[in-house]
Amino acid sequence: MVFIDLEKLIDAEKKIEELNNDQETLIDVFSEERDRRDAEEKNLRKKLQEASNTIQELLDKIRLLERKSSSGKLE
Repeated sequence: MVFIDLEKLIDAEKKIEELNNDQETLIDVFSEERDRRDAEEKNLRKKLQEASNTIQELLDKIRLLERKSSSGKLE
């Protein structure tokens, strides 16, 4: 009886260790995915800022051309 209980205890400890390892693996996978997502978000935010800056520069050029055109100084 004690032998069977000891065997069950050892099996349960092995199972717990396996589950802990599986949990750590999943945590690592999720952490890596989060890091990839964060890097991609940072990259997209940078591209969005660059696009916004380009749009602003183009709008400024349009306004300048419109002012020159309305004052008759368009070259």
